Amino acid sequence: MQKKQGFFLNSLVGLKLVMALSGVMLLGFVIVHMLGNLQIFLGRDAFNAYAHFLKKNEGLLWGARLFLLAALLIHVSTALKLRQVNSSARGSDYVCKNTVQASFASTTMLASGLLILVYIIYHLGHFTLGTFHPEVYSLSINRNNSGEHDVYYMTVRGFQNGVVALGYVLAMGVLFCHLSHAIASFFQTLGLSCPRNSSFLKKLSVVVAGVVFIGFVSIPISVQLGFLKLPLD
Repeated sequence: MQKKQGFFLNSLVGLKLVMALSGVMLLGFVIVHMLGNLQIFLGRDAFNAYAHFLKKNEGLLWGARLFLLAALLIHVSTALKLRQVNSSARGSDYVCKNTVQASFASTTMLASGLLILVYIIYHLGHFTLGTFHPEVYSLSINRNNSGEHDVYYMTVRGFQNGVVALGYVLAMGVLFCHLSHAIASFFQTLGLSCPRNSSFLKKLSVVVAGVVFIGFVSIPISVQLGFLKLPLD
């Protein structure tokens, strides 16, 4: 039994299935996170209420974080293992074959995935832990003598930095590139893609990735354009 399981996890089919399932979990988080972030357009009170609700449910929040961390580690390690298995199966004689029709997104999946991982580390250090740009993080604490973060203030103040805003937009561009191929690959891995619907699924992947991109970048762009401003108090 262990031998069969080990063979499955080292086979292309097994690895692609693990990649697909862990990837769809991460996609679900990305969409929920985007929808939560978009509440900033409802105003300071609404956005802070959402952030404080998450903060007050520490058990649920940390449970979700650990689950997503496990999914992320599995996704990344599986991607690296899949690259190794592909290289071994292909052999040096087959390198550069069948790449003419491959898209840029499909040929850079590993690179874009690793860049996203680097961005996640920075993003957590910026808005969650206060490791990066600690001056903005500290200024957002106890602004109304409530002992809580003014997350609206922290977000707007953070994206007023042009370099940070640009880096965020570029990171979301990498995420768009990754998702535009990954979503279509998910359907293909599960055997849901066929010649009749493959074109539609590829377009759907680009649309979903585009919605995610627009949703996320609308925040730093709105800050830079002055639509989202710092509170007066």
